[in-house]
Amino acid sequence: MPAIEALAFFALLAFAFMLYRWLIHSKWFSRLIGGVKPLPETVEEVLKDLHESEQVAWQRAEDARTTSVRERKTASTIQRQVRRKLTPF
Repeated sequence: MPAIEALAFFALLAFAFMLYRWLIHSKWFSRLIGGVKPLPETVEEVLKDLHESEQVAWQRAEDARTTSVRERKTASTIQRQVRRKLTPF
């Protein structure tokens, strides 16, 4: 009897593990718990995610550079106007 109970326990444990793996990779479950992306299963999915992240990072860097240049121009314009007002002539 204990051997049958142990076998049933391990079968239940294996089933629970397979169900868990199916749930964490399931898009349905991901939407259910709040839009979390499921874990990637293949190398292609991992590479695609990395490529998308790299593209987002490059775009944000370009946006930051553009903003920095615009703010530097604004600062130099303000400094020129302040210097003109300070001159007594």
